[in-house]
Amino acid sequence: MRIACVVGTYPCASETFIEREFEALEAGGHEVAVFPLWRAKGDKAATPPGRHVERCSGWSPWAELAAMGASIRWQCYFLGQWRREGRAAWRVLVNRGLAFDMARRMKRLGVERVHAHFGNAPSTFGWLAADVEGVPFSLAVHARDVFVVAEFLAAKARDADRIVACNSAAAKRAAELVDEADRPKVALVPHGLPLGRYPFRCERPEGQPLILGVGRLVEKKGFAHLVEAVAMLRRRGRPARCWLIGDGPERKAIERQTAQLAVGDAVELKGWLSQEELTKAYGQAAALVAPSVVARDGDMDGLPNVVVEAAAVGVPLVTTDVGGLPDLVRDGETGLVAKPGDAADLAAKLDAVLGEPAAASARARRARELVEARHDEAKTIPQLLAALGIPQREPDRP
Repeated sequence: MRIACVVGTYPCASETFIEREFEALEAGGHEVAVFPLWRAKGDKAATPPGRHVERCSGWSPWAELAAMGASIRWQCYFLGQWRREGRAAWRVLVNRGLAFDMARRMKRLGVERVHAHFGNAPSTFGWLAADVEGVPFSLAVHARDVFVVAEFLAAKARDADRIVACNSAAAKRAAELVDEADRPKVALVPHGLPLGRYPFRCERPEGQPLILGVGRLVEKKGFAHLVEAVAMLRRRGRPARCWLIGDGPERKAIERQTAQLAVGDAVELKGWLSQEELTKAYGQAAALVAPSVVARDGDMDGLPNVVVEAAAVGVPLVTTDVGGLPDLVRDGETGLVAKPGDAADLAAKLDAVLGEPAAASARARRARELVEARHDEAKTIPQLLAALGIPQREPDRP
């Protein structure tokens, strides 16, 4: 099957799970064409060799003329949505040519399905393009795109044949936002990992304990609380060091915080690392911390893929119970769970991980078993294909 996947930016260092999905679909015999809405600014991630990327134009008068009837119908629809979702409606009206250029290119490629990642702009433009082209439409929701900035989700659900959520919190929120008749379309399909690339480590790393925090430097990630917790550990004589891997708008604030707490020698902001570098960091880590909080605008984490990756490798986990994190991290069983926004509790949980290595290793082993049960790509990709009604390739016979 020829599948058009609509995304926001591509490639994107913080969305490696999407790339893995593309790889798995192609390994299953399907053709994937990526339709990004924007070019990423400053993102060092490279487009994988051989990836089919279609970069469309927001000014496409000939494509719009060819779909004039649909153009008029959609303009009337979004004008009618002005009071309810004015900003999103205005963006679509101004950039509607992007959807029509997408549809034109999809027609040329013989696309048989449009699948969009995120419940905001990517799925809005994918929705229009699928309508113009007359092919099935589906979308995936993850976190902020359904907790804070979902666009026209009830209307999209009426036209979509499936809404895929990668964690239970996002699935619950999506079901709340759509009409009751469309709630059965919401399917929970966890993100998968090619577990062969993430072998479970059997030995505990030696040397000064390394604590990892991985993700965008934004409020919901709670990394300010991790920095404070590291400062508390250092005052107790615990010689821990911390790498914050990622970047974002809170970088300057975190740099000031490390200076004020005098932990500049212990907390290092590494920026984004390649997947290979990140996997190597997992091998050195004594713990991975996801100190997530609910942001002031209501944003929260789903289930960050770095938590799943670290669990697969066998890194002990310390998280909060925000969003979709409880899907994997169960206090005392597969990790330790701290109170959101409570640096003292986070420090106590980290102290327990570092001070009781045998118990931490036992929890890490159980976390790996849960990853094998729920996040093995060999299981999740067939679940995704089944949810979307995409035929699966028959296994080769000897």
